[in-house]
Amino acid sequence: YDTVAAIGHAVHGSGESLGMPGFTAPASELDAAGRTRDADAANDHLRALRAVHADAIARLSTLAA
Repeated sequence: YDTVAAIGHAVHGSGESLGMPGFTAPASELDAAGRTRDADAANDHLRALRAVHADAIARLSTLAA
């Protein structure tokens, strides 16, 4: 769970630094889920991050085309 919290914290900070606010809320929640050892919540927030990631990749791909 410590790793889950650390990843959530890192993604939150990276999202803020890169100006990608869609990452910050689910990453913060992932951090909190890791700290409270809540596996169900961690899975939910990880799914949300995956969706944000997929959207970001799709948007970036259109810029590279």
